[in-house]
Amino acid sequence: MFAETPRLTTALIAVSLHTYENRYSIYVYPATVAKLTGTSTAYWEALHVKGTGPKLVPYKGYDWYILGDVQDWLDANISGFWEVA
Repeated sequence: MFAETPRLTTALIAVSLHTYENRYSIYVYPATVAKLTGTSTAYWEALHVKGTGPKLVPYKGYDWYILGDVQDWLDANISGFWEVA
């Protein structure tokens, strides 16, 4: 298995800018988080199993991430994540 590192994508920038004021009330499906960060769903599942990723929230029968929690986790755990080269 190879190591993955989330990366800043244009889609994540767009979503982050568009939803900034209400980012803590936006539910995001784990597969969407994977697409937004250029990673696999297995990466986020492994973080969940280890207990080291952002928390999943059950809602309407599914587990979701809160967008603001994911953004905070990326900021705290991925060095220089929000820096644009």
